[in-house]
Parts: sequence; C-alpha cells; structure tokens
Amino acid sequence: VYRITSNSTSSVNGWLFSGEKKELVVYDHIERFTKIPASSNDSNHQTNNLSMVYYMEAGTTYYIDIAYYDVTESGTFTFKVEYEAETLDPFRSASPGGAFTYDVDENGEVGSTIIAGGIDVALDPVSGYYRHVLEKDSNGNVTKFGEYVYLDLTTVAGPFDKPIYIDPSLIKDGAIRKDLISLGAFNFTETENDRNGKLYLLLYAYEGLRSYIKDNTVTAADKTSIAANISAWENEAMKLYLNKASAISDSAYITEVVNFLSANKMGSSDLETLNDLLSAYTADKTSSAAIAAIENYVSDLIANGNETTLRAFYAIGKDNAAKNYVKDYVDNKIKSVYFANVSDLSNELKVYLEDYVDNGLKTLWGADFSSWYANYRMDDLKRGIMHGTGTDMSENILAYVAKMISSDTDLSTLPDEVADEITKEAYGCVLVDAELAAILQALMDANTFRGVKNSWTKLCYYYEYYGPVA
Repeated sequence: VYRITSNSTSSVNGWLFSGEKKELVVYDHIERFTKIPASSNDSNHQTNNLSMVYYMEAGTTYYIDIAYYDVTESGTFTFKVEYEAETLDPFRSASPGGAFTYDVDENGEVGSTIIAGGIDVALDPVSGYYRHVLEKDSNGNVTKFGEYVYLDLTTVAGPFDKPIYIDPSLIKDGAIRKDLISLGAFNFTETENDRNGKLYLLLYAYEGLRSYIKDNTVTAADKTSIAANISAWENEAMKLYLNKASAISDSAYITEVVNFLSANKMGSSDLETLNDLLSAYTADKTSSAAIAAIENYVSDLIANGNETTLRAFYAIGKDNAAKNYVKDYVDNKIKSVYFANVSDLSNELKVYLEDYVDNGLKTLWGADFSSWYANYRMDDLKRGIMHGTGTDMSENILAYVAKMISSDTDLSTLPDEVADEITKEAYGCVLVDAELAAILQALMDANTFRGVKNSWTKLCYYYEYYGPVA
C-alpha cells in the first residue's frame, strides 16, 4: 500500500487511474484524521493538499493526476509516493464530502435521482449493526458483508459545521456549548427555521422581560407564568443573552455588576455567604449537605429577586467548578421563574413584551423586517406553534453518546470483528444500529435533501481494507 501526498501552496485535487484509464481513487479528504503533515509556514497546508492511499501491484501501470482546484490557476507543486505497509485499513468516510450527486446508469448517463454517493450499506441481521455491503445476489439480497459503519459523534462531518456532541468538560469557562444536540437539531418537532426564529424571539423577549422587571412592579402571578417548559436548547439561548455583556469584556461586565450592587445596596453579605458555602462544596463535591445548602440559599435569593447577585458571584468567583455549578443552577431556576406561556401573562406585560420583541427585530432586520418575520413565521412561534413533523429525539441520541467508543470501552461488549479492528481513530464514534440510522436519516431529511437513501452515511466512517485479495 502506497500513500501519495501533494505539497502545494494552493488547493489541489487528485485522482489515481489504472493503466486502462479506469478511475481508482478520487481524493476528497476521506480519512477522519488527516495524514497530511502540518506546515508552520502555511496554516492552510493540510486543507489545500491531498493524501491518497492505494494498494499497487508491481509491474502494473498507474497514472497519478493532480491539478489545481481552480482550473484557471497555474504554477508548480510537488508530490511524493511513499510505501506505507503491505496492508492498510484507513478509517475513511463512508460517503465523502457534504455534497450530493445524481445516479448514473450502466451507460454512464446521469439520471434524475439524488444520491449521497459513497458505499452501499445494510443492516447485518446477525450483529444488529450496519455494515459495508460487498456482494449481493440477483435479487438484491446481501451475500457478503464488509466492515462495520461508525457514526462520528465528536468531529465535524458531512454537511454540518458543528459536531453532534461536545463533551461539556472541554468547554472553556463561560463559553456556550454549540453542538448539534444542544442546538436542538434532534428535536424534530421543530424545523431549522423554528430554532433560528426562537433564538431571536427568546433573546429579545428575555431582554424585554428584564427591562420590564427593572422598571415595573411584577405581580406574583406574572412571575410564576413566565416560562413553564423551556427546553435545554432554549436555556442555551438564554445563556447567550446572559453572557452578552461579558462578551464585550470581562472588566466592563464586572464593573457593571459592581455598580448595580452598589446602587442597590445589596450583594456583599450574599457573596460572603456564598463564598463560604462554595468553599465547602469545593472541598467535597460529593457532599449532599454542601449541595443542599447551596441550592437552598440560591432558591432564597431568587425568590427575593436577587438573581443578579448570583450572576455577579459566578462572574467574579475564583473557583471555576463551584462558579459553574451556581451558574447552571441559577439559569435553570431563572427559566422556571421568568419564562412561561405568553398567553398566561397579564395583558400589560404581554403587550410590553410584544412591542419590545417587534421593535428589537425591526432594528435588527431593518427594511427586511416583514420578509424575515414571515420567513420565520414569528406569529406562530410566539404562540408556541412549531412546524416539524417528527418527535424530539434528543434524549435518544444522548443514549448513543453514552456508548461512544473510547480507551475505556470494554471491547468484549462489541462484535469480535469490531474489537479486532478498533484503533484510536474510532474514538468518539459509535456503531450504527437500526434505531440510530432512523434518527440520523431524520436529521439529514430535515437539513438536506429529503428522502435520499442512507444519506446519513455522510456522517459516518468505516475501515477500508487495502492489500492483496485472496
């Protein structure tokens, strides 16, 4: 097995042909982790260049074709051909790239059916997982399976610009988690337009609500009405607003908090008490008493309208673990106290929020306000009407995250062939069964071309064998 690697300062494409001019390889960044070396002089070196592998036999003619991606470009670049091993099993894309194509018949004529491209896959009835189909009989029944198919959970794949899952422990303090799960991509009761429209709606509604609370006396009924059932994704949207001030600069945000506390003559004793409580929590994060003490104190502060004190604490606190604990707890409490079904609000507050949201959107969208308002179907979203046709599968996909392959995986729980082939390149992936395939197909149908058979393979990888065939 040989690897062909280019060395160009501009983007290139590559192909490998047989002596009979048959196309053997088309390069499309197919391996999960690139084998192209990085360059200290060119940050785009790995993206611009190619790395193709193929089992080549002695005495056989092959043609290497490498060309600039931009057909109008000219210049000079180099490439090298290096021996890798007698056999090789690269972990490669089951359906390379984010683009779709059309079917081609036996005469080379392009048809009208959209296809994902890539390998043919089918559910192996013995193992219960999807595998590469190597051979079928005349009736289309699988007679020989190849390698297993793995969903990539943790890196960007296919047509998406975000991974399916990001481990929360890897997120920097104060940053917003932005993976497909937390952004609601697996909630098929909502469309992508619903999610985007709700983001605008929630940000301005939350901003308007805080403005109203600051300037008006809010009734207890209104406080308990504002937001009964907010999803995890909506909680992320609120965090976007909560972090908006700190995005300007930490010092500016802290100054704002300090000024607020000084003006309202509140917070110093609260902060001292919380520091003491959190010191106990930091010392023993498994202590139920320490956790209960924090929760009780936080609940009291929120009940008394002092949630700003809590945000001040976790904005300037020193212990990140404790700070994040309070932050998450406060945000969850705020959502249950301050957001609810808009139809349950007092008429005065309802009108205030309606005007605040619309004025904010008019400022944001300017002359395009009417068209964007209609595009996102804002009137429906305000009444809680979503436009998806499926169910919320967020918890279902999280169940597969729990099965993700890692260095800690008990290989005895996997099919023997999988246990034998697993390498570090499959860490962060999971085998695809029938339920997972259905979830992924729904994801692709909602975000790309609907009804394209096995389009979910664009999110997957498999081990492809290169070497002598018996």
